[in-house]
Amino acid sequence: MRSEILPQLFVALGEMSHARDLLNTVLSGPAGIQGKEELSSPLSATLVTKPPPITSVQAFNAQLTIGSKDESLRKAANLFKCAAESMERSRLKGEKYWVDALRIRRANWGLTPAPLPLGASTGKGADKTSKDFVISYGLEGCK
Repeated sequence: MRSEILPQLFVALGEMSHARDLLNTVLSGPAGIQGKEELSSPLSATLVTKPPPITSVQAFNAQLTIGSKDESLRKAANLFKCAAESMERSRLKGEKYWVDALRIRRANWGLTPAPLPLGASTGKGADKTSKDFVISYGLEGCK
């Protein structure tokens, strides 16, 4: 186990030493420089700016962007149009179903009062109407 861990510990020691040296260099700044030579800094930064885009490439990229947005909008509009047409077809089909159902019911499913039950009073002041209905139906008008 010692032979496996010891090399990794030496690598870690080396990395820590490099990190310590780097921090000492950065924190010392110009005061840590010895002698009369004046260096700006032991570490220096370089600022790199992106070159301006070529006008023709920029125009082409804009055309690509506009074209892809236009295509996306056309696809979305087509999707909404198809959905609206489908909803309209469903609405018309539903209306036709209920119109047909009411027409058939009116023609074939008449509600007539049921006859009075046996033994019901039929004399003066008696209720001569039934609370029940007889449903008479036929399928002659169905298609």
